[in-house]
Amino acid sequence: MKYFLSILFVANVIICIGQDWAPVGTTWYYTERYAFSGNEDYFLLKSEKDTVFNGLNCKYISKNELIFCSDRPLYEIVFSRNDTVFFFDSHFNEFQILYDFNAQVNSGWIIKTVDNINSNIDTIFVKVDSISNVLINGQVLKKFHVTYHCYFEQFYDMQLPSEIIEKIGDINYLFNFYPQDAMTCDANYSSGLRCYYDPIFGNYETGIVDSCNYTHIWVGINKSPENDQNLIIYPNPAKSNINISGINHLKLSYTITNLMNEKIINKRELKESINIENLQKGIYLFYIYDEQNILIKIEKIIKI
Repeated sequence: MKYFLSILFVANVIICIGQDWAPVGTTWYYTERYAFSGNEDYFLLKSEKDTVFNGLNCKYISKNELIFCSDRPLYEIVFSRNDTVFFFDSHFNEFQILYDFNAQVNSGWIIKTVDNINSNIDTIFVKVDSISNVLINGQVLKKFHVTYHCYFEQFYDMQLPSEIIEKIGDINYLFNFYPQDAMTCDANYSSGLRCYYDPIFGNYETGIVDSCNYTHIWVGINKSPENDQNLIIYPNPAKSNINISGINHLKLSYTITNLMNEKIINKRELKESINIENLQKGIYLFYIYDEQNILIKIEKIIKI
């Protein structure tokens, strides 16, 4: 009987540990990029302390700086229950689901956002497209392949694919959802998880950069008379084609990546019109290079 009770006690402890999402000391490092710049930096989030908020046992997560394109505050209040993580949203004065690790394929959860320009309430449906397993630090974790379906008044059903790893969160950004006005945000944004650490799980590096705190200062802009100022990309947002004016006789090439810096279209000769019908709906970065392979222009484009 004592042996059975000991096993039961150990099992309960394991379950409680498993449900303790973001234990104190948990840290996330993300790559920070900037609109119209090749600069690269990092920002971090840290689970600072346990706190009681609205009668709930929560975690206080701090940020070393604001990510303006996400429209989230400098700190977050989160709690977990039955493998579901909730975050407090001051816009609505309520908790919303951040992650549902019990979700099944073709199901998901809804996140409400506020368009700060028009004060509209928009909805984002996080749909689970498929589920796989990934082995990290000797633990088998579920990986959710999801699409954020953003139902905005201006961009109906904007689709942003991503991946959410159990325990770690979204690989692009912990709070990887954006209000409508952030779709054309020209400030800083996240382009992927670099490192994750918690005192129970240990350290995990994704390998997208050499180190957690890697930085890069972009000095490659070409300031020749025929520079990026003559290049105009339109329409934006675009559905089937984007046009580029100002190419003239210049021999230019281009690359299109998603916000996680994954190349969707590798370098090709830049023409006056580019067909993007095969791209999924979402936000992309459009890089233009001159004849010496020097980056001369970065533009955020939206496929609708």
